[in-house]
Amino acid sequence: MDSLPPRLCRLVLALLLAPLPALAAPFAARLLLPDGTPAAGYTVTVVGHPLSAVCDAEGRFVLSPAPPAPFSLVASSPEGEVSAPLEVAALPVGLLDLSIPAALRDSITVVSGAAPSLDLLPGNAATVLTHEALEQRAPQRLYQVLEAVAGASKLGDGADSVPALRGLGRGRTLILLDGARVTAERRAGPSATFVEPASLASVEVLRGPGSVVYGSDALGGVLNAISRDPDPGRFGLRFSLEGAAGALDQRAGYLAASADVGRGGLLVEGHARQAEDAEAGGGEEIFNSSFEGWGAGVRYVRDTGPGRLRLGFARSTTEDLGKAAIDSRQIRAFYPEETSERLTASWIGVPGGGWDSLEAALFAGRYHIILDRDRAPTATSDRRIDRSDTDADDAALRTVAGREVGGGFLQLGVDAHSRFGLEAITGRTDFAADAATVVREQRTPSIADARQLTSGLFATWSRPLGASLSLGSGVRGDYVDTENRGGFFGDRAESDSAVTGHLALTAGPFAHWTTTLQAARGFRSPTLSDRYFRGPAGRGFVTGNPGLAPETSLQLDLATRYARGRHALGLYAYRYRIDDLIERFAEGDSFFFRNRGEATIEGLEIEAQAALGARWSGDLGFAWARGEADGGDFIDDIAAPNGWLTVRHSLPRGYVYARSATFLEHDEPGPTELARPGFTIFDLGAGFSLSDEIELRVTARNLGDRRYFASPDETADRAVGRSYTVGLSGRL
Repeated sequence: MDSLPPRLCRLVLALLLAPLPALAAPFAARLLLPDGTPAAGYTVTVVGHPLSAVCDAEGRFVLSPAPPAPFSLVASSPEGEVSAPLEVAALPVGLLDLSIPAALRDSITVVSGAAPSLDLLPGNAATVLTHEALEQRAPQRLYQVLEAVAGASKLGDGADSVPALRGLGRGRTLILLDGARVTAERRAGPSATFVEPASLASVEVLRGPGSVVYGSDALGGVLNAISRDPDPGRFGLRFSLEGAAGALDQRAGYLAASADVGRGGLLVEGHARQAEDAEAGGGEEIFNSSFEGWGAGVRYVRDTGPGRLRLGFARSTTEDLGKAAIDSRQIRAFYPEETSERLTASWIGVPGGGWDSLEAALFAGRYHIILDRDRAPTATSDRRIDRSDTDADDAALRTVAGREVGGGFLQLGVDAHSRFGLEAITGRTDFAADAATVVREQRTPSIADARQLTSGLFATWSRPLGASLSLGSGVRGDYVDTENRGGFFGDRAESDSAVTGHLALTAGPFAHWTTTLQAARGFRSPTLSDRYFRGPAGRGFVTGNPGLAPETSLQLDLATRYARGRHALGLYAYRYRIDDLIERFAEGDSFFFRNRGEATIEGLEIEAQAALGARWSGDLGFAWARGEADGGDFIDDIAAPNGWLTVRHSLPRGYVYARSATFLEHDEPGPTELARPGFTIFDLGAGFSLSDEIELRVTARNLGDRRYFASPDETADRAVGRSYTVGLSGRL
């Protein structure tokens, strides 16, 4: 793999050896809850900066080195709930008391410029969607959460849609659940279909390169879904009930109970969701769009020494998940089962001994997915079902420690993750003329046993270069070891190494504005299925390529941000060059993989949030992107130019909001896409507190019953028409 460009290395070295400015005194403060009690265990993040700290039992925290004033802070509770920004106008002398305000219900649901649980680069665009945003929009699947994030899109249109950031899907956008990787052996990439949005406290999204701190799969960015934690200090119940009508026919429920156990808190939760086939605008059935799923989890959280320990286990299953397409009545592709079991353990705190922060996390999981392609009988052929049945185990270890070094803040990290024990069995079942009698069954090991271990070491360092200029730098080394035994391609082994890095300069704040220019080198290793799988997939028959080389990237980002209190504006421009692009290409209904020279993706994004008076607030976003391969051919997965505007009004016991979203014509389709006309949709929503603990919510989507394609995929079906969702949620 390519290493950092020599000129970039020389520039990093020159800046690191430059005369150090006098180090500003650390910023020390105490964070208090609205009732005046200490915000113990809260994480405090500087908006627009890769700097955060954990509050001790008295609510005290220290940011070293101190960020240049003025700046804004965001506080994240141990349960994952995120506050509105707190502004610090000037650096104080001594300890400063900061109080989290008792915000109006639903006064702000999106926070720009912060991601409390993620390690971000200075040039990343960060967004936090709070639990209010999740409850307000009532998403049925995780990908729908990204509707309020500029530059976010999805591959496909249905419950199995895959989230993508900046057009970089298919394993180039990293999905985390409670900080642990979500992986899948699907060519489109992981979708986290099994995640129930009602179980989440918040979702953090980073757009931009993440290879230095997260390794492979993070070229486009990182999406981290954070599950709810126990309610501290008391017995509590949370619940939500949801029903949808109109173009959607869905029912869902979530229940969680928490209580103090020993010196910690224990939460037990369960959820279920069932959906029938949806309808497009005008009432036409979207055949093969139904699914059902359920799951349960348990989490235990306690203060341990100078930090917080979190243990969790969850098991979720989705069954009979249809993959809707225009040809579903001829070839019905669906997932009879997708199951995920996940065990996580983490500790975050201030260990002492000169170290200001430490985060350690362990993860172990098991994943199982079945795909069926059921071909209907024709005049010349009988019915048959092609199947792939895939099992895999996962494990990961990540430790990140931070301290003040040489006038700046140093982070050192160890990051290792593995998928092992991968087995993929393909099969075919042939039926007689009656389409019910089985006449022959075949089973073949596509992958008998495969594994991939990625081991990485990384370091980041940020330091001031002057009163209004700061440097962010980082470097990472990875080694990827891959082995396949048996199956279609036989015994094979590949290994790769990568050196990645980043350099960023940040100027400001000037009148609450900061600007960052960043260059980063990233990489992405092919998945095991990209290399070794041969068998049926959602859209046809796939044959892997053991000779695939890893992708590398050179990513340039320019970010300009304004932050003041509850007002925020972000302007982002980027240009990414990907070498050895791994491209899926089609020959009829057969798909293959190859490395295709070079691809360039460039784009612009705008996002803003504002308090429009005491009870009004709003947010807007816009994104434009363009992607080309060498030779000028357009590439797949680049979303058409789009934007939205949401306006909310908080009432004494509720809220109302209106949202409009517009997508322009998709006139630059990739090789497996079609040009699609543009469209505009309108949504309305309202919530009312029946009591201090119970709230009723109503959401209406696509009020104009617009008939449109939400995906440019050449086999995509129509999107969902006018639908209504009623939800009841509470906390007792």
